[in-house]
Formats: sequence, structure tokens, C-alpha cells
Amino acid sequence: MNNQPVSNASMSRQSFEVLAGSPLPKLTTQTSDRKLWLGSGPATLIVWPIVVPALLGWAIGLWLDNYLPTGYSWTISLLVGGLAIGCLHAWTRVTDARIDLRDEQESVFCD
Repeated sequence: MNNQPVSNASMSRQSFEVLAGSPLPKLTTQTSDRKLWLGSGPATLIVWPIVVPALLGWAIGLWLDNYLPTGYSWTISLLVGGLAIGCLHAWTRVTDARIDLRDEQESVFCD
């Protein structure tokens, strides 16, 4: 057997299988799908608290505009109000997560 070190860059899959004595498992798209869903998790934690109040404000505003015919646009005002409430809620969630992460890191370094 050859005792010279083999660099990772020059080693092919076939030569690794010969050295290891067993074939490497094939990579599937399931891992890439899992990475996609894991990466989208934090985004959904921020987006949903903003979208839901905005859509609720929009729906209630449309209902009020249809049943209370005034010169005032309830749809736009409640949409903006729901958006503001959603952004405030998302901001507090991010701030709380940042504080929790900082406290967790401090507890790890203090031990």
C-alpha cells in the first residue's frame, strides 16, 4: 500500500472508496430540502407576526368600508395599524431572542 499522504483536493470519490474499503453513501436531495426548511424557520418567525396583523387590519378595514360608508378609508388606516403592531411585535421577539442568546453565551463562558 502507498504510505504517502493524500491531499483532500486530489482524492477522488473512487480512490477514497478504495482506501476506505466501502462505498460512500450517495447524497440525496433530502438533505438540501431539510436545509431549505431549516433556513426558512427564522424567517417565518419574523414574517408571520407582521403579516397576520396586517392582513387582519386589511380584512376588517374592507368590512368597515362596505358596511360603514364614510369618507374615511378604514382599509388603509387599519392595514397600516396592523402593520405597525406586527412590526412592534416582531421587534420585541427579536430583542427577546437576542437577550436570551446573550445570556446563554454568558452562562457558557462563565462556567
